Amino acid sequence: ANKKLIDKKLEEEMDKVREVVSLGLAARKEKNIRVRQPLSVLSIKYKVLSIDEELVSLIKDEVNVKEIKFEKGGEELEVFLDIEISAALREEGWVREFMRMIQDARKDAGYNYNDKVEVFWFTEDKSLAGAFKREEESIKQKTVLKELRESRHDPKSIYDVEKEQELEPGRKIWLGLKK
Repeated sequence: ANKKLIDKKLEEEMDKVREVVSLGLAARKEKNIRVRQPLSVLSIKYKVLSIDEELVSLIKDEVNVKEIKFEKGGEELEVFLDIEISAALREEGWVREFMRMIQDARKDAGYNYNDKVEVFWFTEDKSLAGAFKREEESIKQKTVLKELRESRHDPKSIYDVEKEQELEPGRKIWLGLKK
């Protein structure tokens, strides 16, 4: 096989991947759906589209969708997002936002990446609390924590950083970090 032809094919595939990702992210923005909120399906409609499995995986990661569907279409590349968010997808989105909140607090505290820290958190929202408890081990591992504990704010405790944030309207969480 001719190396130039292989590179040309890959280059063309990557151009389509960039276009699909760009259209997918634009559709999210138009519908006000954050990228950290996973969605179930992205459908791609185009005259002929065969994309390498690794590149399909890249699209899934970049647009944050679980599945990609291909449909035969016209000359124009079209992308459609299934914007229905199941309870499981919503919870996964909350967990991602929570991990982002922890990472931001670690950064604000000036911690090094490998510093094992304690995170104390509290929310009145039972759905949020349930999601965080179910994913506790994963959260601890991905955010390099010594401890992740549900605990009301203790005014006697001294935290290196404290944050309170709405993960989505009406769903507040407080967290405190210390080494």
